[in-house]
Amino acid sequence: MAASSPPFCPCKNFFGDISFCPAVQREGSKHPAWLPPAQPGADKGLRVNNSLTGSMEKFVPASGNRVLWYTCGPTVYDACHMGHARAYLTLDILRRIMEDYFGYDVLYHINITDIDDKIILRARQGFLLDRWLSRVLDGASGVAVDEVAATVDQALDRKAGKLAA
Repeated sequence: MAASSPPFCPCKNFFGDISFCPAVQREGSKHPAWLPPAQPGADKGLRVNNSLTGSMEKFVPASGNRVLWYTCGPTVYDACHMGHARAYLTLDILRRIMEDYFGYDVLYHINITDIDDKIILRARQGFLLDRWLSRVLDGASGVAVDEVAATVDQALDRKAGKLAA
């Protein structure tokens, strides 16, 4: 479904000349219009699901055989886990299929964000917990229950004060 056509937009940037055809938008969609390439690149039979229009469409790069691919990566502030590995593995497999099977020239960029404040806070919390545990653990007899109870009461009082304010 073609919406009202925006002005033709040729773009020249680091990646070369890219231009878009009139906008395509799903009826009643809150998303911005999708603009397929006006001068299609190499059509090699690859079809993908366009989640904006809700249909299967031919995959055609905006510029010849070159595919420009940007993916948001993880925000790193804690230990990595299998969810991170799954994302990297899946995207790497898709990239290899596009390059090796379909013959596209893929420029793949993934962003990895490090959040210094969160890393510093997590390290500080770990340090403070270790220091507190070494103080509270009463050698061979275990935990100094009175000190743990007093610390918990202080924390609850402080939280109640913040909630009341």
